[in-house]
Amino acid sequence: MPINSGLVSIIGGRGTGKSILVDYISSGLGKKTEKNYTRNDKVSIKRKTSLKEEENTTFVLSNQPNIQFMYISQSEIKRIVEKPEEFTKNIRETIGVISEYNIPSEYQEKVDMYINELSNVIKVLEENNTNSNQKKEDIDKDIKRYSDFIINVTSQENKTKLEKYQKNLDLLAKRKSFYESLQSEKTKIEQFQNQTNEYLQKVNDFLNEKFAINIPLINNTEIIDSISQTVLPKIQELIIQVEEEISNTKNTFANYNGDLTSLLNNVGQYQNEITDLQKQKQNIEDNEKIFISIKENKFKELGSDIENSINTYKQEIENKWENFKNGNDYTEEQKKLISDILGGDNLNVSVEINFDKEKLYQLLMRNLDGRSWNPEKLENLLFVRDLQSYLSFVKQEIGINVFSDTLISIRSYILDIFFRKFKEYISHNIIITSKNKNITKLSHGQRGTIYLQLKLAANIFSETIIYDQPEDDLDNEFIMSDLVSIFKKIKKYRQVIIVSHNANLVVNADSEQVIVAKNEDSTLSYIAGSLENPTINEQICKILEGGKEAFEKRERKYGF
Repeated sequence: MPINSGLVSIIGGRGTGKSILVDYISSGLGKKTEKNYTRNDKVSIKRKTSLKEEENTTFVLSNQPNIQFMYISQSEIKRIVEKPEEFTKNIRETIGVISEYNIPSEYQEKVDMYINELSNVIKVLEENNTNSNQKKEDIDKDIKRYSDFIINVTSQENKTKLEKYQKNLDLLAKRKSFYESLQSEKTKIEQFQNQTNEYLQKVNDFLNEKFAINIPLINNTEIIDSISQTVLPKIQELIIQVEEEISNTKNTFANYNGDLTSLLNNVGQYQNEITDLQKQKQNIEDNEKIFISIKENKFKELGSDIENSINTYKQEIENKWENFKNGNDYTEEQKKLISDILGGDNLNVSVEINFDKEKLYQLLMRNLDGRSWNPEKLENLLFVRDLQSYLSFVKQEIGINVFSDTLISIRSYILDIFFRKFKEYISHNIIITSKNKNITKLSHGQRGTIYLQLKLAANIFSETIIYDQPEDDLDNEFIMSDLVSIFKKIKKYRQVIIVSHNANLVVNADSEQVIVAKNEDSTLSYIAGSLENPTINEQICKILEGGKEAFEKRERKYGF
């Protein structure tokens, strides 16, 4: 069945299959429909993208071809306008802003980098639960202790003392060894004397009895006494003398707990300790500088990025609306048509940035102990009550900010909620007004009218428009006063297919073709013809309420 490239109206009684025709075709061409249909490879669509094309392109529905067109199913607009979020989403997409607001990936990478950098810096500065100043003081004390010690050790006087100390240790060991050796020899002499004399006495007892003779006994008393009373005490004096010298040297280095014999050899090790301590101090000072940079620059930068990001999205929507409304790429005739469809300056789109204070504090409370914190306490601490005070906080324009000492205990949570998750409590509300009246104050029919105006204006020069029963969604006043005129204008540029039981739309919009749907014994059939076709004319008058009056009005208008 050839379908006219202008305005095509599908009519029929209840249950005749007028809606199922466009719904089935739209489903086969990839549009979302409420019903699921079985694809039939015997059903195909032939399509020209231009009247200049000599041949049609055939699309088999079972192949689910990708053909761009606008399809508004029965009561779809009514369902959309009853849900404010879906309504504004559709309006946003219609004027060309496809995506909802998302935090830019560049910002997400930056904030992660800055927060991780801050975390690493704080880990260095607050390690072991001491602040950076205390750490530097402790390091300076250790450096001074090691430095003074090295100076003390490496002075010529102390170097000589340490060298002599090492010699005294050797001398002490030798003298003690000599003392012990001599004492051991004295003991051996005593043992030898006692053992030998004991043996000689036995021999003498025999000799006396037999021969009256004796072998003189050994007497080493003079040697033993000399060793015990003279030699060993003298050696002990030498030992005590060396021990006193060693003790005096130790007192010189009383602050050193290690082995003095290795002290000179360890000077290099102590110097390495000083070098390591200096590096630790430098690392702390470097991180202090990084912290200042983060505090004074980087998070202020993030605050400005947040403000720019949410304002840029707001401006994008409003700019898209201006371009959409003004039709900058269109001819003057097309611009005039866009203006007529939109109702001149009566329709306007703006964006309001919404700040949900309650949601912000709810997010913070998820991480905090409810016994110590509550939303009111947080608000009194942070002074964030609206969008402006939030932006002032993140941009550090007020006295309190994320680096304030009073917020140290909850800083990590503030960083996450304020700088990473602001999308959860900052949103963009699209405000649509008609004749300076917010559409939330309008009836569903009036909202549907505005929605249709925008959808038609968006697709007027690009896609076939299929609309199932406009009268279900729209105010009758708009249909009578505007929609008939709009369809008459846009059909010059786009093929328009409507399903309708409104005679004024079908007749007075000058449908180029009328398709009549019939259902005979559950078999659907369709006939097509022009308004002037007697059969079609008769069916319109029979099926559509007010059809005869609509024809009479048309006849009077055109004079036939």
